[in-house]
Amino acid sequence: MVVKRYYDKGNYDKQKVMELIELAAGDRSLRQYATDAGLSPGHLYRVKSGDYKLTPGAIRQLTSEEANPQDNIGFEDLMNAAGYQDDNQEQVMILSEDERPRDTRHRKSEYEKNETAFRNIAEGIILKSLLKKEMEFTNSSEAIEQSNNHKIRYDMCLKLKKEEIKEWWIEFKFLDSARKSSRMMGRRIINMIFGRLLSTPSKKTRKISIAVNDPVFFDQISEYKNQTSYRGELSVMLIDTDNFKVEKEVYLSHFDENDKSMEIKLS
Repeated sequence: MVVKRYYDKGNYDKQKVMELIELAAGDRSLRQYATDAGLSPGHLYRVKSGDYKLTPGAIRQLTSEEANPQDNIGFEDLMNAAGYQDDNQEQVMILSEDERPRDTRHRKSEYEKNETAFRNIAEGIILKSLLKKEMEFTNSSEAIEQSNNHKIRYDMCLKLKKEEIKEWWIEFKFLDSARKSSRMMGRRIINMIFGRLLSTPSKKTRKISIAVNDPVFFDQISEYKNQTSYRGELSVMLIDTDNFKVEKEVYLSHFDENDKSMEIKLS
């Protein structure tokens, strides 16, 4: 099929993009809109904060029939706001409607649906584990902190009431082990995780955990035990969604490397 070719003109308008996304969401929260579109909620929050640039693939999902965008917001509207413009020539686009790209979009959509499902199940497992340990807490859904004029977000923030740790920030990372590139992707995700930690202020009463679904990915991150420059309570958790439990947890670092009294484990 012959379709337009789009080019990134480099004039990404973050404010306009978010205005259109909020109009498209309508009465729904960004979390619900992202879920309807088959995207992880964290993806949209990072687009909002400026951490991520909205890609054509994400735009296609946000304007899909399943996403049900409101206020007549369409694919072209978001593409223009994100700086993608066509060259007014009828050429074949890389992501056109032929068989292979359609399969590619399908795989991406399935991956993001699985990623969202993992996060939702993992949140439930963690909350259930806390209740089982009779720990008092409140869940504020996500953590946000301003650092050097930059907002840092984590997927889940627990406020613990009767523990030495007062804040527990959790980031969910899903890896599809069936994909051939999963191991390489795992390394890239690890680099991103530790890159974000460099700009996350450490705090004695805060714990940060990376919750993952894949045992090999868990082992990859565990290799960084006592090898990270981050000073704070930091751990990686393996979530077993089949048996609905935290399978195991490894601390990678502590605020005081000689003091492990602040450790809290759900496994």
